[in-house]
Amino acid sequence: MKNQNGTKSTHGRPWEDFEIRMLRVLYPDVSSRELAEFLGRTASSVQTKAKELGIRKSQDFYRTQGKKFANHPKAVAHRFKKKGILGALAGILNTAKRLIKL
Repeated sequence: MKNQNGTKSTHGRPWEDFEIRMLRVLYPDVSSRELAEFLGRTASSVQTKAKELGIRKSQDFYRTQGKKFANHPKAVAHRFKKKGILGALAGILNTAKRLIKL
């Protein structure tokens, strides 16, 4: 994508309303990488947009990440068992179905 002066833009495509709704619902409990794959964006763009919107990862998310975040101060409880990528995708699809019904 090029900007008005013909140089390459440093920004990707604009965020659609449904993508922002999905981000608001899924970001707290789904990894940025998995959410990026689902939305067709990069993990860094997902993280940047979440930060712009003031969305943060949930305490449950940090707890389910195991040793990597085990000592994180927000990791006080967990809601999901470790299910791997297939379990995460199933969770994303179930949440997407709920959004569509809204």
